[in-house]
Amino acid sequence: MTYQTPEESARDLMSYMKSMDGQQHVFREVDSKDFRNVNQKFYRLSQSALEALGFRYLTDVEDVTITAIENATNKKPKLKRLSTASLSSWWSFLSQPIIFIPKCNTATFVRVMVNDDHTTIAGICHLPTSSWWARFLQFLRLRPQDWLTVEFETEFSNGTFLITSNTKEILELTRETPGIHRQLLPAKADIQQSLTQHNQTLQHMLSGDIEVKLVNSWPEAEAMQHRGQAIKKSYRESIGYITGEDIERLSNGRYDKAAKLIGDEIEKLRREEETDSRS
Repeated sequence: MTYQTPEESARDLMSYMKSMDGQQHVFREVDSKDFRNVNQKFYRLSQSALEALGFRYLTDVEDVTITAIENATNKKPKLKRLSTASLSSWWSFLSQPIIFIPKCNTATFVRVMVNDDHTTIAGICHLPTSSWWARFLQFLRLRPQDWLTVEFETEFSNGTFLITSNTKEILELTRETPGIHRQLLPAKADIQQSLTQHNQTLQHMLSGDIEVKLVNSWPEAEAMQHRGQAIKKSYRESIGYITGEDIERLSNGRYDKAAKLIGDEIEKLRREEETDSRS
């Protein structure tokens, strides 16, 4: 067994965040039957519920950028973890027995739908848990658990977005991106509840000359996703992707010493990069 230092953990985390938020994601249309590792029943039931609410199916897509990032982390040759002598030690949650499968299947897909007036798209997704790295990111609330989610998204003419999803337990402590207004409901929130909340806020956000950008097809929905990612990329770059403050907030009082260790290493990396950028 080898042990990972806080510095190694910080570097891995910084690299992950840059890969995830520092580039435009590439999507490809897929056949859902090729994804045997996901909960197909959840997709079918969610699609039926949305169709009853006036949505229609557009396509199934894979974010191949995320798949490549996940596959790269799963190919790490060794399972590293830090000493777990006490509850305050680093990554003590990893002291539980783990089956590490380097070639586990992390790929998933999003079922994309649009409502009858073309103002809101819905994304249905099951994100399965896989490697030890996924468990670490889940601990830091940077990646959902084995999550079954339905998300609603609307884009406005002023370049802002409204997103409503049932990911409160995971994302409520994560940093918000200016220009992207998010509403986080509990995991058990039903689709009707989430859509009602989304539509109510949508109406409040419409004022003056602000209108909704309509979506009629997957290419238009894909362009919408790229615009939203560009907003997030710009903001993440401006703060250095992740900060020590983020780590402490995400730990939410759990493993304070661990959060301090990795937070200090994150800040050290940020200072090094700022120095390098000036030279």
